[in-house]
Amino acid sequence: MNQTAVDTSKQQQQAPEEAFPEDLAMPKAFASFREQRGVADPRFVRPDRQTNFDGAPPYDWPEPQHDKTTLSVDRVGDTTEEGPHRFTICLKDRVRVWLGPDRFETGTVVAISPTRQSARVQSIPGKRGLWHSKEKLYPAPVKEPTKQKAAVAEAKNGSEKVNDKKEEALKLAEQGLTELNEALKAGNSETLVKYLTFLSKFHNYSFQNCILISIQRPDATQVAGYNRWKQLGRQVKKGEKGITILGPVLAKRNVEVEDENQEAQNKTVSKLIGFRTLHVFDVSQTEGKDLPEFAQISGDPGEAIPRLEKLIQDNDIALQYEFPGGGALGTSSGGTITVRPDLSLAETLSVLVHELAHEFLHQGERRHETDKTVRETEAEAVAFTVCNALGLETKTRSADYIKLYRGDPQVLQESLHFIQKTAARIIEALT
Repeated sequence: MNQTAVDTSKQQQQAPEEAFPEDLAMPKAFASFREQRGVADPRFVRPDRQTNFDGAPPYDWPEPQHDKTTLSVDRVGDTTEEGPHRFTICLKDRVRVWLGPDRFETGTVVAISPTRQSARVQSIPGKRGLWHSKEKLYPAPVKEPTKQKAAVAEAKNGSEKVNDKKEEALKLAEQGLTELNEALKAGNSETLVKYLTFLSKFHNYSFQNCILISIQRPDATQVAGYNRWKQLGRQVKKGEKGITILGPVLAKRNVEVEDENQEAQNKTVSKLIGFRTLHVFDVSQTEGKDLPEFAQISGDPGEAIPRLEKLIQDNDIALQYEFPGGGALGTSSGGTITVRPDLSLAETLSVLVHELAHEFLHQGERRHETDKTVRETEAEAVAFTVCNALGLETKTRSADYIKLYRGDPQVLQESLHFIQKTAARIIEALT
């Protein structure tokens, strides 16, 4: 190669590059290119490398870390539904480089300069490649579409091992359930009572997430996500650490079903394919406007009983105030609830919830999957949770909950799941 060719090559590599404004979501030419080629948004094909720091504003993000193997790119001005986020580029990644209007180049990252915050991208095999500033780099789809889809699916169903936070949350929830199982096995039900009390405050959260909230912030009273607090006029205090919980990842697909006329119809169904980590904050971690008064029932059971009676009626269950016989306070007989007429208002409410729990939980297939002791304990746990949410005391002895222990943590978790779902269903109807 002659000297002139070498000088020309050096000038090409050292030539200043056209800057890509950080406050622009994406060049219009890039969007046009994407639409014409029909490819997915190239910035979001690697969800395992992307984070939005629990929805915190960009000025609260930690300082980006750069070294010879990784480069952090902040998309602060992003206007898509993904919102502002930080993306990490690593050696050997496939990237798409924005070179200017209608000019794009795809290549592999072969070197990273942490001081210049740029990467050398090899677009032609055997060539050294050119250096590009990080603002011009976007993740590119992998060469084989099938591999790209597989990578996205793995990230969604949690099979990607890089999601350490999710693994930690799962282990923490499993640890809490194990400790609960061991406590019941040893004849101590105070741990379960504590979790049921948490469940009465956070009935919209799964029992697993109630355990996570209880372990990470035992004094929590009202939790919500970062953006939800903003909608309520409150801001998460700087430096506060979020409470990690688990959220479902659902995949939608079309299936063919028959309607009343036995004609084929397409229906969209959702299937759980995994979990992802979410973060919530307790009200004590926020500051701002006073919270609005949410609809709620006071400690007076007389206000709740009419709503409970309506819930029973709406589910086509007959309700009669009569003496059921045998000294029982109430009975559930598959479509009919009978309650003694001489009970106090608080006792009436508790018995109504107990018998309604039987109707919801134990009049179908589960009746044959559980014994009488477990059925009674589950119904009483639902009554405890609902009454606690309404500020009412129950006469249930905490030792009664030991009966939920059957030597199998998985079976215990199944009972807790049904208790949470049923209690939440009743509480929502009363508020």
